[in-house]
Amino acid sequence: IDGEKYFFKDGYCVTGCQYVPSQESAAKSKWYDFGEDGICQPMPDGLYTHTDGNLYYILDGTNQICLQKVENDYYFFLYNGTAVKNQVYNAFETYCDLPCGNYEFGPDGKMLQGIVEKEDGLYYYINGVAGREYGLLKIDGDYYFVLMNGKLITSQTYFAWETRCDLPVGTYTFGADGKMIRDVAGPKNGWYQENGGYAYYVDDEKYTGIKQVDGYYYDFGADGINVGKTKLTGLFY
Repeated sequence: IDGEKYFFKDGYCVTGCQYVPSQESAAKSKWYDFGEDGICQPMPDGLYTHTDGNLYYILDGTNQICLQKVENDYYFFLYNGTAVKNQVYNAFETYCDLPCGNYEFGPDGKMLQGIVEKEDGLYYYINGVAGREYGLLKIDGDYYFVLMNGKLITSQTYFAWETRCDLPVGTYTFGADGKMIRDVAGPKNGWYQENGGYAYYVDDEKYTGIKQVDGYYYDFGADGINVGKTKLTGLFY
């Protein structure tokens, strides 16, 4: 019409960003931006959230599919172009530097990365997987203790039994945000690594002799040291 292209649906001229199906083949179907006046313009490249809430990644008007890296984030797009959200999903095909595999994606479609708040606590993700690294970790200049399922220790003093940073195994205090609270004066509680073995404290008092900890009995001897956190077995009188 007057040298311009328009798209009509059910007798009405469409406006805004629209996916126009091709009568020849699905591969030739494309997105176009019809603006406010209905005049057809090329669709801008990049991520696009449709009015129905679905997220798409569009290049040259065409839906990009499967595992993709967009700027610094990863997404998985189904064959209909919509992004996977709020679930762990098997990325069965990839067009980026990550291999196929199971990854978790958030409500915005982004693969979960870093420290993520969930209903039951904080978790540490590396490329969509929680627990990929665990133990005492240094993350962006702060120290955290990450359990094997990826959950962070928060709001407690905890024995860090594994370390993957410049701090030794030992007992540390962590805040509500999971960050280690450094140089905090207070009584010793829990396990501590001392003198080639392990000691257990309750309000600064070191256990000696045979004592029960977390349902198991340990022999701390007269000096309060148990080698290897060895549990007692057998009969004792």
